[in-house]
Formats: sequence, structure tokens, C-alpha cells
Amino acid sequence: MLRKYKNKLVAVLVAVSMLAMQAIPVAAQGSGNGLSISPTKAEFSIEKGKAETVSIQVKNLTKGKVIAKAFVNDFEADSDTGNPKLIIDRTSEVSSSSLATFILGLEDVALGPEETKEVLLTIQVPENAISGAYFGAIRFTSVPDAGDGTKPDSQVSLNASVATILLVEVPGNITQKIQVQNVQVLNAAGKSASIFTSVPKKVAVDVKNTGNGFAKPFGKVLVKNMNGSQVDSYELNDTVPRGNVLPNTTRSFKNDIKGIKLPGRYTVEANVSFAKGEILLVTASFWYLPIWFLAIAGILLVALVVAAIYLYKRYISRPVSKRS
Repeated sequence: MLRKYKNKLVAVLVAVSMLAMQAIPVAAQGSGNGLSISPTKAEFSIEKGKAETVSIQVKNLTKGKVIAKAFVNDFEADSDTGNPKLIIDRTSEVSSSSLATFILGLEDVALGPEETKEVLLTIQVPENAISGAYFGAIRFTSVPDAGDGTKPDSQVSLNASVATILLVEVPGNITQKIQVQNVQVLNAAGKSASIFTSVPKKVAVDVKNTGNGFAKPFGKVLVKNMNGSQVDSYELNDTVPRGNVLPNTTRSFKNDIKGIKLPGRYTVEANVSFAKGEILLVTASFWYLPIWFLAIAGILLVALVVAAIYLYKRYISRPVSKRS
């Protein structure tokens, strides 16, 4: 029996390792086991035929010499959080939004113990580039330096990878367009529902970018009770800077919901806008019916049924001449 569970555990670990090699989240890739990097994200607007310089600080956090091996990776956005996931072993065709061919001057960096070096890169936009959004990640991963008396490891250590996310928009024929695909109310487990026996925790507004530029949606979300009175409100995507939705992707913006106290029907109104000022209104309704309320309602219902049966029996037990 023990051997059976051991085999299952090994299989699960292997599967997780294979998935990790396909897409690595980099939402908090400011530092890894051996390196740190700054900044973690940079945004540019670069005209066709023009170039911009990117300054990246890479620091060796260890007491030994290392080589910070440099890579340019594409990434995809997590639909739930919007956080980027690096694509390490790409098996599909390179995205038309890839920034890889724009990067010049990327080389490995030799770092001494606890040393920091500035890496200067050039983002060169070709004259024939198509207007729109381009994105990618400059990734560094540490391997021991041969001069440190140890044999360099030819394999990349995923735990030591750090990355700077680059977002570049090429001006021109930019289409700004979004769709609010869904508004959901979530419980403590993150599941959507229309009837809640405990107070719901979050509102999720799913926004799809159907344009070819970066979308930074914003707006106001209102929560109203069954009388139409507002019980809660908040600003959508109010971080500084605002979160991006990549072209042809959907991102779910989640916020805490408050003001749900009394049983009844509630409505969520999401008023979402973007650069051109068009406002999209999407609503969703749900019921808050706590256990104590259902218990009282159940007791009252049983009492009414019992009372109806009692009155009916009394009625039919009376002589026909007295029924009126």
C-alpha cells in the first residue's frame, strides 16, 4: 500500500515539473534564489524606426561568483490575475506580439559576490513594424562561474530566474476596444453563485481586450439592495499604474464586496470604460439568504401548513348545515 502511494506521489511531482517548464509565473520576479532585478516592469511608446534604451540592474545575492545568463522570453497573461507567465519551451508558433526581435545588446553578465551591474539594452522598432502592442520578458538566471572553482551548471535553475517585463506600444493605427464578458459574485472559495447562505466575498469583472493595443480599463462598480439603495461601491482597476489587459486576452478584476448585511436580492452594476471614454454597463443579481433566515422561513412555512391542515380538519368535521 505504501509503495502504491509513493508511486502516485512521484507521478504527481513529475506532472507538476513538466507544467512548470511550460509557463513560469513572474508576477513577483523581483528576486530569485541568487539574483535580484530592477525594475520588474517597464512600459514604452516607441514610434516606427525609433529606439529606446532600457536600464536594468542585476544583483548577485550570493557570496560566490555567478554568470547571469540572459534570455528573451515571450509570456502569456494569466486570465485570473493578469500576472505574466513566461513561456520557456515554446511548442507553438511565435506570437505576432513578440518583442524578441526588437531587443539588441542582450548578453550574459558576470557578477562577483553581492555585485550589482547595470545592463543597458536597446529596443529597436523596425520601420515596417505593425502598429500595436508588443511584449516580452528579459530573464536572467544564475549559474556558478567557472572561476569560482566549481563546474558551471549547464542547466538553468528555475528558482533563480528573475525577469523584467517589457510592454511596448507602437503608435499608429491602434484599435482601442474592450468587452465586459461577465460579472460574477464569488464566495469564500472563489466559486460563483446566484444564491448565498453566507456573505459573498468578492466581485469578479471579466474584461476582454479585442483591440491591438494595451487596454487599461477603469470605472465604478456599484452594489445595490432590492430597494435600489447603494450599499457598496469601488473603483475598478485603481492600481498605480493601472493593470493592463493584453490584446486578445481576458482578465478578471476581483475586488472585495461589502455592505451585504440583510437577506434579500442584490444587484451588481459594473460601469467600465477605457481610453476613448465609452462606458459599458453590465449587471448581475444574486440572493443573500443566510441559514438563520432560511431556518425562520422554514419554521414559519411549517407553522402555516400545520395551521392550514388544522383549520381544514375543523372545517370538514363540522356538520354540513353549519358550513358557510
